Amino acid sequence: MTQNYPYLPIFSMHESKLLQEQGEVRVQPLGLVFVHKTEGMGVFRDVLARIKDFFGGNVGTYNNSVHTDLIIPALRELSDLAHHIYGSESHEAPDAILGFVMNVQPLSSKGMSMMQVTMFGTVVKFHPVAASGASSSSVPETAAA
Repeated sequence: MTQNYPYLPIFSMHESKLLQEQGEVRVQPLGLVFVHKTEGMGVFRDVLARIKDFFGGNVGTYNNSVHTDLIIPALRELSDLAHHIYGSESHEAPDAILGFVMNVQPLSSKGMSMMQVTMFGTVVKFHPVAASGASSSSVPETAAA
C-alpha cells in the first residue's frame, strides 16, 4: 500500500459514545482495523537515555523518536488500511475510526532497546438521521368558544 489516503478522524471510546448519544447520525460499523509496529530505538539513543537515566531528567530523544518514528507512521498505516480494506468494497470511503485504542510499550532483550505500538478501532460510515419535523396536523387545536 503506497497510496496515502486522507486521514480518518479517530474517536476514543468516550467520544464515540457521545457521538451516538447526540442522535444526529446513524453509525454503520464496517469492521475492525488493526496495526502493530515495532521499532528499534538505536544504539546512540540508548546511550543518551542511559546517561539521562543516571542523572535524571526527560529523555527527549526517546520521546521524539517514539512520536515521529513510531506513532505517526502507525496512525498513517491505520488510516490507509481502513481505506484500503473497507473503501474498496463499498466504493465509498469510510468516515471515521471509533473506539480507538493505542498501546505503546518498551521491549528490551539482550541489550537491544525497542518500542512497540498496537492500535485498533472500528471503521465506520456515518449516515445522517432524518429530522422528524412537526407537521401541521400535530399542532394542537384551540378550544371553540
